[in-house]
Amino acid sequence: MKIYYGAELKSYTDSNLDYNYRERFLMRDLHTYMLSENDKKVCCLYGLRHTGKTIMMLQELRKLNDYDRSLFIHCENGDMLSDIKSAIENNPDCRYVFVYEATKANNFISASSVLADIYAAEGRKIVLSSTDSLGLLFARYNELFDRTHFINTTYISFKEYSRLLNKGIMDYIRYGGTLTPENVFYNYDNLNEYSNTAIVYNIANSLKKSDRFHNEGYRVLEYLIEHNELSSFINKVIEYPTREFLAKIINDKFKSHDLGSLADLIERNNLGDASVINSDEMSDRIRIFLGIKKSPFTTADERSVQVIISYLKKLDVLYQIPKECYLNPSSKDEFIFTQSGMRYCQATELAQALITSEKFEKYTSVQKAQILKKLDDDICRSILEDIVFYQLSRQFNAEKPMRGNTLVTKYRDEFGREADTVVIDFEHSTAVAIEVILSEQQNRKQIRHLTDDDFCSDIERKSGTKIINKLVIYRGRTNDFEGVLYINIDNLLKNSDRIIPLLLKRHFDSTRKLFERSELSKNGF
Repeated sequence: MKIYYGAELKSYTDSNLDYNYRERFLMRDLHTYMLSENDKKVCCLYGLRHTGKTIMMLQELRKLNDYDRSLFIHCENGDMLSDIKSAIENNPDCRYVFVYEATKANNFISASSVLADIYAAEGRKIVLSSTDSLGLLFARYNELFDRTHFINTTYISFKEYSRLLNKGIMDYIRYGGTLTPENVFYNYDNLNEYSNTAIVYNIANSLKKSDRFHNEGYRVLEYLIEHNELSSFINKVIEYPTREFLAKIINDKFKSHDLGSLADLIERNNLGDASVINSDEMSDRIRIFLGIKKSPFTTADERSVQVIISYLKKLDVLYQIPKECYLNPSSKDEFIFTQSGMRYCQATELAQALITSEKFEKYTSVQKAQILKKLDDDICRSILEDIVFYQLSRQFNAEKPMRGNTLVTKYRDEFGREADTVVIDFEHSTAVAIEVILSEQQNRKQIRHLTDDDFCSDIERKSGTKIINKLVIYRGRTNDFEGVLYINIDNLLKNSDRIIPLLLKRHFDSTRKLFERSELSKNGF
């Protein structure tokens, strides 16, 4: 255990905190907690690695500028909760206590309530963080209960990502999910290391340190834990983030769904024979590439899968789209993989692994490049659709959809036609239909569904609303095309909290009128 306070803490803060780092929006919540006189709870910074937890601690220390009354405790493996207690009690003048890597203390999960019951209750401000952040959640459920504030750092909106790193939407698609300028998702080795430490080991380590007799998840996964199968199992579940998470899929001989999408691309664009894609050899190549064991898990029943899914949802890695968020829902659960950079890197590396296989020797270099380019575009477009839907859902959907005035939903009909996003205003019975595309260009094919009267009438009939604006979100300049509003994706995601309500209130027949009549015009759109 390392302990810093006073002048030593100021030196530690200055040496580890760049003055150029901008603050996350969440800093307001942390600073409010630190300054509150009557708040007797502890505060947990909870989230995946590289999402700003440590930087937020150091920024708050600098903001408080009261190092003589501040204590920074860096826990290490083998420490005990009693060591944290001793550090606090040996520094009675320290009102602000920051505990970094708190869950590394062996009995933290089972005995952490003392931090709230004694130290927070007597007026100290206790801030906790950890790489194995799921352990903080277990501590909340087992010990801390309602005596803690949770500040979840995992979700980084495009608006915040762009502000902090000065990056555009394509960078967000390819690397979004962390705040490291060097991009941890730049290649598969970085991705694998991050996924293992931030997600897989996070879950595994937290489970192993939890109270096995009081943690239902541990009991369900006990066989996998005891036989060192848990990490491979979690990786296997992560590989199907938007698929139906059923035990029969986990237990079946491994087959990557990305193979199917690549075969479709080859056949649709007449780039050669797609039969080689679906061979057993290709499946094995992908399985080995992902580090997933070939032998089926005899104990991987549906309950085990659902426990892992629940942890991935708690870590904000997966977002399960509520059934209410579909005007025409399917029978299976559908998920969004919230870490866009992880999904992009994994999918494109899979494609690269396939293309370099000897099975592709008969393809020319030009054909291989075309296949990779088309697959890359397909992956980016799909990720962009998820980014838009997920951000709007977080902004406008209540915790339980249909309890607020606005609902962000999806629509697909029996012919496979889809509206990527539909935003409904219950109060005014209005709706906005949105198409998301990757292109910077405009053409009639992009708006074929939005200009199809029968398709739009079906949406209106099912939702009980009137579509008053039709919108394409794309990478080009904001303007309008054949009665459809085209809005630049960067502008929309940075200002969706203002643009969407305007579009739900009245019809705009041109983007010029939209921006002229709103406060957005002052921002130079």
